[in-house]
Amino acid sequence: MNQKTRQIIIAIAFVGAVIYALGEFTGDAKTERPLDSEPAATSATQQPLTSGSVVIDIEKYKNMSWGRDPFYRNMGRQKTESAPAPPVKWTLNGILFNSKSPSAVINKRVVRSGDRINGARVVKIEKRHVTLEKDGAQIVLQIKKETS
Repeated sequence: MNQKTRQIIIAIAFVGAVIYALGEFTGDAKTERPLDSEPAATSATQQPLTSGSVVIDIEKYKNMSWGRDPFYRNMGRQKTESAPAPPVKWTLNGILFNSKSPSAVINKRVVRSGDRINGARVVKIEKRHVTLEKDGAQIVLQIKKETS
């Protein structure tokens, strides 16, 4: 198929599509429903019922309680007062003392001087204890020795 044949086929298809679109756009006036006609729900009540049709009482369903909306996340939840936060605890699990860079294990996390843990800043790490500072107060943590 050469270039000229392709162009002719495309032009014919385009003209056909335009004619089809114009026919759909203008439409047939006999099949269209006038804008001022009654809605389908009221006209359906005027038609006689066939033997297999069922009448549904819409008013009955309008007044029923359907429960919570599954698509609305906050519906049905009651606002509760927030419980006070539990007091923050620090457990000193171990001290890795080195004069150049001491570190400690607090709440199973390795920390160094200047680090923050549970809202407190590590101030000083010494051989036997660790000093934390929170809200201007100093807290000293020591390892508890277990007796066996």
